[in-house]
Amino acid sequence: MYVYRRIIARQTFPYKKLVVDIGANDGILSSNSYNFIQLGWDAILVEPQSSQMNLAKQNLKRYIHPHSEHGQKVDFVQAVLGMKNDMVDFVIKPDLVSMESHVYNENSTNFDTSSMTMIKVQSLTVKTFTEKYKIPKHFGVLSIDAEGSSFQILHQWLKLGYRPAYIICEILHERRKDNIEMLNYDYKLLGMRGWNLLFEHSYQKK
Repeated sequence: MYVYRRIIARQTFPYKKLVVDIGANDGILSSNSYNFIQLGWDAILVEPQSSQMNLAKQNLKRYIHPHSEHGQKVDFVQAVLGMKNDMVDFVIKPDLVSMESHVYNENSTNFDTSSMTMIKVQSLTVKTFTEKYKIPKHFGVLSIDAEGSSFQILHQWLKLGYRPAYIICEILHERRKDNIEMLNYDYKLLGMRGWNLLFEHSYQKK
């Protein structure tokens, strides 16, 4: 809602009212798309765990209004975003820390791999994902909670020319917390909320 208050305070908002939520979990708990869906925005929720994805569909179905004047559209994508289009190993953490489930990286020392379960999940590059779901270059909110891969995913979006109005990037398991040169992409840092960095784009009409 902090981001939404920033939006309504702007004189103009030349972005599609779309939220892309990568690492959507159950659609409510720690979700950055829940409020926007309630407000009638379109949304794309990306979540690799089938149990969490099924919960998200159940939790959100009462708030989605496809027959409204706007024709609200919410897509649920069971996958991860990564560097390749392939099946990848994914670590499922126990119930109490299920939100820290993540793509397996044998070189990572950022995660406790005890009591882990490994499954295969679909990985999509940002290019493949954005083309498949016809995402416009300028849209409202990009939220990334990818447990150690958030910056890597964000760089793909920016290098492809996507400029969401607001970026919410979870940095809990990132190696470096200062490795995004956002000024080069016309963003300013609004600050941190919990483990999330918040960025705001300065739209330049061309």
